[in-house]
Amino acid sequence: MAWLTRIVADEQVEYRLKEQAGCAVVEAGEGETVVLGDTGSPAVDYRLRLEGGAALVWMGSELEVLGLDEGIALDEEGKAAARRIMAGCHPATGARLVTSRTSVRAHEKAQLTTARLVEAIEQAAEEQGVTAAGLFDGKPKQLRVFQAQQRNVNRFGEAHRMQVVTLHKLARAAGLHLADAYDETADAEAEAAKAEATARELAARLDQQAATGRPTRGQQFAAEAGQILDQAETHLATAREHERTSAAAAGHAEERASQLSKLAESEGKSRLALRLAGTSLKEQRELTQRLTAERAAYWNLVADSWRDARQALDKAWETVRDSRIAQPLGAADQPVPDRADKAAERFLEMRSTASRHGHSMDKRDRDDVSRAARRAGKFRTLAASHRAQAAHARAEKVLRATIAERFPELHDREMTGRRTVQQEQAKRAVQHQQAAVAQPQPAQSRGQSRK
Repeated sequence: MAWLTRIVADEQVEYRLKEQAGCAVVEAGEGETVVLGDTGSPAVDYRLRLEGGAALVWMGSELEVLGLDEGIALDEEGKAAARRIMAGCHPATGARLVTSRTSVRAHEKAQLTTARLVEAIEQAAEEQGVTAAGLFDGKPKQLRVFQAQQRNVNRFGEAHRMQVVTLHKLARAAGLHLADAYDETADAEAEAAKAEATARELAARLDQQAATGRPTRGQQFAAEAGQILDQAETHLATAREHERTSAAAAGHAEERASQLSKLAESEGKSRLALRLAGTSLKEQRELTQRLTAERAAYWNLVADSWRDARQALDKAWETVRDSRIAQPLGAADQPVPDRADKAAERFLEMRSTASRHGHSMDKRDRDDVSRAARRAGKFRTLAASHRAQAAHARAEKVLRATIAERFPELHDREMTGRRTVQQEQAKRAVQHQQAAVAQPQPAQSRGQSRK
């Protein structure tokens, strides 16, 4: 069973952006607590051992949607992008990605204009045919707060502001939602301006790179990948040399073994036969000992060279696998090839992959400009729609006030009819809820519900 915990506090985000996040032992920085010396306990020493490869890396198949690359280690810029994502924003543009009312927490010191909520409460009271104080029936504390804010709005007008937390409590006490009390035009305009600024900045950066000849992000990635692969191929060349040495030594060892087999065929011959063959028993014995020693030496050289080749091959592969480009190149968590020629083929494929990945990064950068421009246009349209709705609401409010002043009887009948409709709607809603309770849906088993 796994437990998932929502990350809701900035401190939790910062904790997870540490290099070890409480799960590994890394080198301590200046001023941090360190453990020195042998503790005398193998279990404690094991858990206090330094662990390499503790860098944070991006993971997830949908990272490309946000313009990020899977497997890339997080530097300070990457950590800043992670903070923006946890705040519900795009890591590069900073544009708001989460629009749910309950998904984004307001900062505890954030403030809004009080006049909007006061107007919304007064309008809600008018629609319900009661006084504004009637919305706070049974809530004297919130009523006093509302009356105080009415006085502040009358005195200071639009300049008076309150913290969002207080406004939210006041709106909830009046039976309203805080988001319903505020015109979303300003937010849409701000998002549009932010998206336009992002588009300009990205376009300016790309234009400057083109004008000055500076490498693009994709070119920088390809260049870094090329340097890492060059370092890996240096170790690969050493591995190839050891493999050639091992192969040559194996040939010499086989040659000595063949000579020893021929000498073994002459065993048991008489001294006369050996003399006629131009040798002697003593020479045969000495030659056998020399060939045996040389064969053993060559086989030892084979083993040593093969071990050195494997070590060089491991270093070559680790150079790529432990780098920040391992995931895009497909080297992460991949086993070390058993021969240098296979590793050379993989490195050649990685060079091609690095070039394609660099091109895709540059394409995403160009696409980001288009996306930011489209986002800006979307929010400009949305802001215009909000302005039209707000103007319509203000005109309707003025019209209602005029009707109430010039035709009070008509206004009263309209308000009475409105309350009747609202009561009927509420009654039907209760009846639907009671019917749903009386006819519950067939219960599913736990196993089926999990599916």
